[in-house]
Parts: sequence; structure tokens; C-alpha cells
Amino acid sequence: MNANNPAISKTRTIHFTDGYLPLESRDFIIPCIGSNLVSGVQRVLREFDMEHDNGVRLDRWLWAARFFKTRADAVEAIRAGHVLLGDRQTRPAKSVRRGDVLRIRRKTFACTVTVCNLIDKRVSPQVAAKAYVEDPMSIQRREVLRRQLRLQPQPVRKSKGRPDKKERRQLAQMRYAGEPR
Repeated sequence: MNANNPAISKTRTIHFTDGYLPLESRDFIIPCIGSNLVSGVQRVLREFDMEHDNGVRLDRWLWAARFFKTRADAVEAIRAGHVLLGDRQTRPAKSVRRGDVLRIRRKTFACTVTVCNLIDKRVSPQVAAKAYVEDPMSIQRREVLRRQLRLQPQPVRKSKGRPDKKERRQLAQMRYAGEPR
């Protein structure tokens, strides 16, 4: 392997006795000989990821994964205790890492998700959906709650706004019914 090769010089590499491994393209291995070396390389990469995985701010990840429309909304929800990291309240600047479990409550719905990909920029909904895996029990509870809410009767609103003159007289009669004039 030549260090002057532009494809190799742009990537950081770990040098082994038998070959090279570019860190940016983990699934492409430039000739490494022997299965022990490959398993050793995988172990080194896992350790490298753990050491240098600084994570992403919790509020930023929630916004990028499209749980909240703005980062300010995400910060507000975290401070209010609607987002739990590992069943504990946390702060918006806490780092999220792969494998962390989040419990997110929005209005009446709550979901439990496991972080799969660290994203810090807002992406399309399809890409954002791949950033986490929702717990199957969470999905089931949400569906049951959705069905229950759908079966409840809608509240009936009789008035259309401010009371008119006739309704104001009736309200005044009820309000001052027991008082002498």
C-alpha cells in the first residue's frame, strides 16, 4: 500500500503487520490476512468507538430524531421531566450514546426508545426513524390508548362564542337568583 495514494491518504488507518483498515469505511477491509487479525480489528474498532464516542446532546438528538419540532421544545420537555434517560431525569446537555434507553412522554402518549444512531442535524423522517428502535410493549400500549381515546365521545360545545343578549339575561338571573334587588 502506498501512502501517496489519494484514496488511502484521506482516511485514517490502523497499521497492522499484515494489512490496513480504513476507519471511515468500516465494512471495507483492505487486505488483512487471517481470521484472528480480522476479529482483532473488530475488537479494536469497538474499543475505539467506545473511547471516542462523545455522544450527542440529548435535546439536539430529540430534535434531530423529530420527537420535537424545535430544540426549545425538547429542552422544555427534558426540564419538565417528560424525557427520562435510563429511567432518570436528566439535563438537556447530557450526552446520548448508542444503546441508551429513553422514555419520552408527549401529551397522553408515552414511548420507550433505544438509541441506534447518533444524529445531530435534522434529517428526513425516514432517516430519523432509523435513529431509534421503539420498544414493542411501548407500541402496543400506545395503540391500546389510541383505540380507547377514539371510542370516547367527543365533547359537545353548545355555545358558539360570546353569549348574546338573551343568554346574558339568563346568566344574570341565575347568578343573582337568591339576592334581593
